[in-house]
This record gives sequence, C-alpha cells and structure tokens, in this order.
Amino acid sequence: MRTSRGLSAISIVFLFITVLSIALEAGVFLVRRSRETDLEKLEVAVSECGNYEFRPTGEGNEFEALANDSFFDYTFSGFGAADSVMVHMKRHPDDPTETVMYASGLLDGVEGEFVFALKQVAEDRFTAELRMDRLDGVRIYPTEKVHVCLTFDGFTVNEKVRRTAYSFGEMFLFWMLTAFILYIVVVIRAAKNGTQSLSPWLGAALGGSAFASFAGLMASRMFTAAADVGDALAICAGVMALLGVAGIHLAYVIKSLPVKAAVMAAALALLFTFASAPLQAPDEYTHFMRAWTVSKGDLTFNNDYRFPQDVYLLDDLFAGEFHNNLIKTGKGNAFTAILEYRDRVNGEIGDVKTYETHIQILLPYLLPGAAMAVGRFLGMKALGLMYLGRLANAAMFVWAVWRAMHKAKRYRFAVMIAAFWPLTVFMCASLSYDALYLSAFLIFISSVLGEIRTKRETAEAVLSFGIMVAIKPTTAVLALLFLLLPKEERKPKLWGGALLCGAALYFAVLGYAALAAKGMAPESVLPGVDVTAQIRYILSNPFRYLLIMLVDGYQNGFYAGRAGLFGWLDVPTVMTPFLSLLGFLAASILGTKEAQRSRGKWDSLWFGLLTVLFYGITITGFYCQCSTLGSSSVLGVQARYLIPVLPCTAALTANGSNLLRITVGEEEDYCGRLALWICSGVTLIAAGELFLNYFLM
Repeated sequence: MRTSRGLSAISIVFLFITVLSIALEAGVFLVRRSRETDLEKLEVAVSECGNYEFRPTGEGNEFEALANDSFFDYTFSGFGAADSVMVHMKRHPDDPTETVMYASGLLDGVEGEFVFALKQVAEDRFTAELRMDRLDGVRIYPTEKVHVCLTFDGFTVNEKVRRTAYSFGEMFLFWMLTAFILYIVVVIRAAKNGTQSLSPWLGAALGGSAFASFAGLMASRMFTAAADVGDALAICAGVMALLGVAGIHLAYVIKSLPVKAAVMAAALALLFTFASAPLQAPDEYTHFMRAWTVSKGDLTFNNDYRFPQDVYLLDDLFAGEFHNNLIKTGKGNAFTAILEYRDRVNGEIGDVKTYETHIQILLPYLLPGAAMAVGRFLGMKALGLMYLGRLANAAMFVWAVWRAMHKAKRYRFAVMIAAFWPLTVFMCASLSYDALYLSAFLIFISSVLGEIRTKRETAEAVLSFGIMVAIKPTTAVLALLFLLLPKEERKPKLWGGALLCGAALYFAVLGYAALAAKGMAPESVLPGVDVTAQIRYILSNPFRYLLIMLVDGYQNGFYAGRAGLFGWLDVPTVMTPFLSLLGFLAASILGTKEAQRSRGKWDSLWFGLLTVLFYGITITGFYCQCSTLGSSSVLGVQARYLIPVLPCTAALTANGSNLLRITVGEEEDYCGRLALWICSGVTLIAAGELFLNYFLM
C-alpha cells in the first residue's frame, strides 16, 4: 500500500512538472514565432558600411586594399543579442592571410571588444560564431595583403536564440531523469518482493517524456543556433533514459510479447533515425526530394522542380558516400557537417538548383510527406523536415512490428528475426520506400504464418501483398507463401485476389507515372543495358547463367555477411556482420520448440523452395538491369534486397535443428523473450557502430 501511494505521488508530481514544462516551452515557442522575421536577421549592404584604406575599383562591389589593416565597419543601433555573422565577400584565391572580425558589445557579462576568426564556408561566404548578449558594432578585416582586390557585398547578422526559451526544457529533463531513477528503484524492489509491478501509465509517461526531451532538445539545439556541449550531453541523457525505460518495461512490466517487440522496435528505430547521418540511406536524397515535393502538395513528377536553398545545402553537405568523401579523408564528420549546415542555412537564401528525383511512385511518400508538411508549418528547414520524415516511417515500422507479432501464430521467431535485422531497422528509419515495403512485408508474412479467417485479416494479407508488388514486382513470387496456410484457409480466391491486387497496384503506379510525369522519362535500366537481349541470353545459356549466379553468390557469401554494411555501401561495421549471423542462429534454435508445431518436412520444402526462387529472381533482375550483355558478374545487388528470405531461412534452420535433435527445452514464451533480447541486442550494437562511424570518427 505504501509503495502504491509513493508511486501515485511520484506520478502526480512528475505529470504536473511535465505539463508545466510543455506549456512553458509552447508559450515561449509561440512568442518567438510571433516576432517579425526582420527582427531575427539583419542584412547590412556594403553601401551602409564604412571602410578604412579601401579604394573602390569601379567594378561592382570590388575594392582594393591599400594597407595591411584595411577594414569595413558598421555601428548598430539597438540590435541586441547576436548569434552569428555571415560575411558575403570573395577574396583572391591566392590570398593565404587571415580573415578576422572585431565585435564590440557585451559577451558573458563583460563589456569590450572581442576578436573572432572568420571561417570560409563557401567561395563567397565567411561565418563567425559570436554568441554575444549585445552587439554594438563590428570591424571586418578581409585581408592582410596590400594592393589586393576583393569583392565585398555586406554581411548578415543572425539574432541570438534566447537560452530562456529552452531552460525549461533542461529543467524538465532533470526532473524526468530523477523520476526515472525512482522508477527503476521501485520496479526492482517490487520484483524482488514479488508484488505488483508499476502501472504501465507511469512507464508510458516516462517513455514519452524521454522521447520529448530528446526530440525537443535535438530540434532546439541542432536545428537552431544554440548548440553546445551541455546540450549534446542532455540529448544523450534523454536517449539513455528512453533506452532505460524500454529495458525496464521489457524486463519487468510488459508481459505481452507483441508489445515488448513494439517497445524495443520504437527504441531501436529512434536510435537509427539519428545514428545515421542525414541522407545516408541508399539513394536517400532522391527519396527526400520526392517526399519534400509531396509535402508541398505537388503530386506530379517534375523534372524541372526548383528546390529552395536549404534543400540544396543539405544535399551539398551530405552528398552520397558521405563516409568515404568526408570522414575517411579527415575533413570532418556528421556532427561538424550539421553545425555547418546550421551556420550556412541562416545566411544563404534563394532558389539555386534543380533536381531530378527519378522516383515515379507516390504511395511510400504520403506518410513522410504529411509529417514534413507539419514541420514546414512550424517553420522547420530541410534538415528538420528530413528527420520528421524518418520518424514518420519509423512509427509506421513500429506499428507493423506490433501487428505482425500479434498476428503470427507459427514461426513468430522467424518474423522477429526479419523485423529486428539491422538492415531492416536501418531502412525503416530512413526516407527510402523500403520502409513501406518492409512494413508491408512484415504484415504479409505474419498473415500467412497466422490465420486468415475474418474480412479484416483477408484485407490485410491482400493489401500488404499488393503494396509489396507495386513497389518491387519481383516480390510476386512470395504468393507461394499462401500455401503455408492451413488447408481450410488455403482458398484460391485469396491468393488469386492478392495477385490481382498486386498487379492492379503495379499497373496503377505505371499509369499514374505516365500521366503525372513532366519532362521526365519513365524509369529505366542503366545506360547501355538491353534487358530484352539479356533475357534472351539467359534463356539460350541457362547452365552458364546458373554458374554465374552460383559463383557470384559464393564470392559474396550469398550476401549473408553484408548485414553490417550501411550508408551508401560505404560504412562497413566490424561486429555487426558476425553478431547478426550468430543472433540469427541463436534465435532460430530458440524457435525449435515452436517449429515442432508445424508440418515439418512440408513446411521445410516450401521454405527451401521459396528461398531459392526469391534469391534467383532477385539476382536475375539485377543481372538483366545492371549488367552488360553476357557479363560474368552480377552488379547492383545489395543485402537489403534479400531481407524477405530471412523468415524462410530462419524457419528452415529451426526445422533442420529439430531433425538434428538440436533443440531447446524451455517454454515457448521464455524462448520468444530471449530471442527478442538477442535480436534487439545485435541491432542495438549495430546502431552504436553506425553512430560511431558517422559522428565520432
């Protein structure tokens, strides 16, 4: 009784502080949003600046320095706090001298004049971090050389973000962590005493608070100009609190395996959302462009769409193979690139670039597009919109995991392995259309491994299969999985309807692409590749092609060892590939008792056949579309394309273990919980390795 009263008191105090903090945050946010835009940024033209020992050359805004201490100056009138300055000037490329700025005013309570280095962020842009409480005037020294010419177009001052606006968030985080510690103590005491555990509502409040503190602090610090080490530590504390809440719930509070899986999926998806550098899932920049246009309400495929400067800047800083191009060369990491984006996005304006996204399908981008539309309403820039889109896909994945674990009645461990495979979580926490494809696959595979009796279950199976085929037509071979259903549920109209739905959606996608494309050719294969000729070559040389496929599989380990290859295939991890295979074997063996309730050899036959067929069709598709005629190698294959065979191979492994009498004597529920911990633990390590490669190297 005393414990219950203590928990009630903690809950009331904690929820009161939560509501108060959120209300204060919202109030300050609305006040800042209501300010005029011209109060947040001051543009100073060159004509408004004074200068010392500079002579105009008469060609635009070009000046000649007449002394080694020539400068431009400007005096402010009641400007107030300033965060950063963007100087618009272009120096001679052979000028190696230092560029500095003197700023007078109030900094950390000290009145005086302070010197700041100007960092070049573009050919004609230099920036300096001020973080001054009051800015009275500036003197800009562009060069130390004499009789050298440069172009000076003025500068932009960005108003300092008031720390008061986020002090409530830090207070909120402190109380949340305090409540979290008390929560852990009480849960462990209750578990030891064998008494009733905590109400899930308190855990839900703590989990939501951890997420709110993480997301809020991340947004307020990384997407504005107020990032510092303390904020990064606060963000990490929020993440650790979220993981702690998830772990405690999984161990002591939540009894339902589907809910356990959903909680862990949410934690892992959130980690992968922020552990992966922006736009670094395969071809994610094209997926971002498509989702961005959808968020604007443009449902056409326009080859001449002009994107704003913040979108161009994001793509410029996080171009494909970011790990190879920036991190391995020692030029920085994802964190420094995010800070550079923050600095430059405040000082650069204008539409400057046209992108061709190539992707001509809308369905996978409706959800992230809607989330990005909300972010645009709140005034977020491209980086924040990208993270919102990722979070929307991650939420869809979490729902799919919960629903799949709830539906699957047989081989649940196989569904779990596919759901918590590192590449699955990585892709579902990105803007790729693989997020919808893999979520639909989880619903479909759990349907055929469960029961299809009601109209809702039938609709879920048919629609999920149709979505898969519409996105990736080679998935049609998985219709054979309907044969795994019990005989009384194996109706021709079920798999026939699924095939019809898939064909209808696929041709609807093609038809809409033909109607909505503006100046954009239909998606095609790589230049120089003739699909028809390649198919004829395969049919006329079947044994040679079979040998090519086997040799390619042998050379690449049948892509089983690429479970830890992230990014644009440029981020190999050390532990993830090995641990993924170990986790796969361990979870499969833990499922041996569950597999004993199946039809044994019959199921094994179908799983084996589907594994071979899906692998062969996938490899053949890339051979036809990406390899030259008669090539002895297969190009373009990635491990993520083979994720749908994971449940088949896992079930096949479990049935094989039963035949070899390699079984586990524990109860199914215990084995299921242990398999969840193993699969999610491997994926947690993968997220850590990914974060290490992008942000700490």
